[in-house]
Amino acid sequence: QAYLDGAIFGRVTPRHKLELVAALKDAGKIVAMTGDGVNDLLALKSADVGISMGPTATQAARAVAQLILYKEDFVKLVEAVLEGRKVFHNIRMSFHYLVAFHVPVVSLALVGPLLGKTPLLLPIHIVLFEFIVHPISAFAFVGKNTSPALVGDGGGIISRGEFIRAFICGMALTVLCALAYFSHTSETAARSALVGQFMVGNAALMIWAYGKSLRFGWARLAEAIFALTATTFLLFTLPSLQGIFRVEVLTTEDLVRIAIGTVGLLSFGGLL
Repeated sequence: QAYLDGAIFGRVTPRHKLELVAALKDAGKIVAMTGDGVNDLLALKSADVGISMGPTATQAARAVAQLILYKEDFVKLVEAVLEGRKVFHNIRMSFHYLVAFHVPVVSLALVGPLLGKTPLLLPIHIVLFEFIVHPISAFAFVGKNTSPALVGDGGGIISRGEFIRAFICGMALTVLCALAYFSHTSETAARSALVGQFMVGNAALMIWAYGKSLRFGWARLAEAIFALTATTFLLFTLPSLQGIFRVEVLTTEDLVRIAIGTVGLLSFGGLL
């Protein structure tokens, strides 16, 4: 308990350092240990992250450390930790979006064959969606101005509760796309409405995945939504793309339904 209550320890032995690391880990902490000498080896190896400090660090200390610094600059070390947490936070946002995105892709691809009917999505549509999701997940979720208050201090990429929320949001978009499809009797018009709802509805999924980070860094998200909107516009207006992806110009009624459905999806995601 003394190790947990204390803030500064002096004249410690290698055994004390090891006990201090063990006490903090037993208390559920993520422990980083810095050191440069042979007397730090046990603690460096026992810590979650062993950090070898400076050019004077012994070869043994560098051998057991997970991170080697060539300058003894603790300020830069703190900055590196915060930057790492921001990167992890960005990956977490991207993973939330990927889960929500793929729920309707898989569901809409399977529902037709499972019911013994015509597939709602053609292979070319799935290819289109996959060409969209990967640039978005890599480009949009890079919040350089993410607040340190948002990044937390570890944990898994996605918790069970977050996975369930992402799944529910994805299913909500699935329902909207299915309604858009079954509101038409013409197969081409039905698929066009489905693809349009899916493309525009992805903007709501991206905003939901950003969550509280919108207050600190939304520029990349805005650019991604603009690119997605421009792609959707070109898809339904250029005859060459219409022919490739088997779609046609959306009616005014379709556009109104898509807009209402996307706003509803965004509101629904905010309630989860």
